Amino acid sequence: YVLVSNESDYYYEQVLLSVLSLREYNPDAFIVMLVDIDTKNSLIGNRKKILNVIDKLEVVDLSHLQDNKIKSRWLKTTMNKYINGDFLYIDCDTIITQSLLIPQNWTFDIGAVKHLHYSSLKNSPNYYSFTYNLEKCGIRYKSDEYFNGGVLYVRDTERSNKFFSLWHDLYKLYFTKYGISVDQLSLYEANQRLGGIITELPGEWNWQIGFGLNYFANAKIMH
Repeated sequence: YVLVSNESDYYYEQVLLSVLSLREYNPDAFIVMLVDIDTKNSLIGNRKKILNVIDKLEVVDLSHLQDNKIKSRWLKTTMNKYINGDFLYIDCDTIITQSLLIPQNWTFDIGAVKHLHYSSLKNSPNYYSFTYNLEKCGIRYKSDEYFNGGVLYVRDTERSNKFFSLWHDLYKLYFTKYGISVDQLSLYEANQRLGGIITELPGEWNWQIGFGLNYFANAKIMH
């Protein structure tokens, strides 16, 4: 998990619910939470409860950044640096409903579910806003392969590390030059530049509520 939060938002409450639901169905899971220094310092009083249900708190100095939204994306696009071995990244705004035991045949570098469960970006309700931002950044539309970054399976490989390095560099570029603070655009472009490194996961691994209702009955992660 990645958490950047203070007492005035609800991200802490979201991640606490997600972690508790994860523990319910995956009692042996090793849970790592990446936070910045300000978030770590805010984990006092009732907010300290999260420390009892995770296994490791990884604190990163992001004092050079001011905006919490940027901090969270900064951590997300560099999280491979702080995790040893393969891992499953899960967004805070999720509920876990089943075992998340990774299948043995998942030998690809990175896996993700299609964004909003649309097989083609051209059919997605995000198509026009997304392509507008592509053009704003001078990026050529290359592929309909558009994945959601809310759940990512990542193997500890050289190709995965190369992907994260590129994803982070592109995120910094699009934010500083074009003011785009979300990470989906850079995720898309990094995947395209590396020849489609992301493998599609079954929709139940990241059921995005309101879309893909055929995945609801077997959803492992509700997002």
